[in-house]
Amino acid sequence: MKNLLKIASILPFVGILATTNVNAAGLDIGVNGNLAMPTGDFADAAGFGFGAGVSVGKSISSKLSAKLGASYLMFGEKNNTTFSIIPILGTVNYYFGGSEKFMPYGSFSLGMYMNSAEFEIGTVKVSTDETKFGFAPGAGFLMPMGSNKLDVSVNYNFADGSDLTYLGINVGYVFGL
Repeated sequence: MKNLLKIASILPFVGILATTNVNAAGLDIGVNGNLAMPTGDFADAAGFGFGAGVSVGKSISSKLSAKLGASYLMFGEKNNTTFSIIPILGTVNYYFGGSEKFMPYGSFSLGMYMNSAEFEIGTVKVSTDETKFGFAPGAGFLMPMGSNKLDVSVNYNFADGSDLTYLGINVGYVFGL
């Protein structure tokens, strides 16, 4: 049932992107750097995180866009434990007023968080992997730079049924095709 829910949450974003012309007109390709500050119980187990990601997006209207993205995050070691997370999220952005030079937005992301942990018990290394469904509300802004854009955002990430929560700070560059 959970796998069906995960697939169902991503299908609308895949459908939006699939309706794009074959020549990729109107698509945006993004690359970004991420900082992640663990919160709650996760902050007791993991240090500060960093990583990078890629995304593909499409404007739906002047106020709405959708994208599908993936990142890889590594967290600093704490208590002989290291964590890494691969969030694969579909995101919808809603753009508020703004101008041609500054476009603020609110966002909501939904998808999967594939995480792994490695820790030592005495001289034995143990690793675990799990995939959780999750979501991330956020806010940010775009600054157009010719046909491309600078994208700066923050989001708060929650993974279902776990203590995996973190504040993400993202700076990216979006290439308009």
